[in-house]
Amino acid sequence: MNKALFSLILIFSFLIFSCDKKKSFYDDYEECDYSNCISVEPYYADLRISFSRTAENPNPKIYVMRGFFENQNFIDTICTDSLEDYLFYAELFVPLNYNYTLAAEYFVDDDTIWVIDGKYVYKKFYYECDSTCWNTYNTNFNLKLKY
Repeated sequence: MNKALFSLILIFSFLIFSCDKKKSFYDDYEECDYSNCISVEPYYADLRISFSRTAENPNPKIYVMRGFFENQNFIDTICTDSLEDYLFYAELFVPLNYNYTLAAEYFVDDDTIWVIDGKYVYKKFYYECDSTCWNTYNTNFNLKLKY
C-alpha cells in the first residue's frame, strides 16, 4: 500500500512538472513577421535587367519577347541610351505567369553578339500566421557581356 501510494505520488508529480505552459491566443501573433509580406495579389512583376556598357557598346539595345527566342514575339525594346550612363540595369513591368526572353545586342569588332536570358515569371503565395502573402519569382535577368 505504501509502495503504491508512493508510485502514484511520483507519477502525478512527473505529470504536473512535465506540462508546458499553454500559449495564449495572442502569443502566436507576437511571433509573426509581416515586414516582407505583400498581402495584395500581384498581377505584374518588375523585371530587373542587368547589362554591360563597354567602349564599343555604350548603349546596347535590349529586346523583350513573350515566349521563347525562336518565336520572335517582341513586346518591347529598351533603348539604354535613355538611361543614365552610370546605370548598368533597366527595369520593366510585365504581366505575370508568362515565359519571357530578353536579348541584348552587342557589337564586337565586326561581329554581332547576342546575349539571351529567358525565364518563366510567376507569383506564389505563402501563409504568414493568419495572412496570405505573395512573392514574384524569376524577375532578375542577366544580359551582361562575358569575354
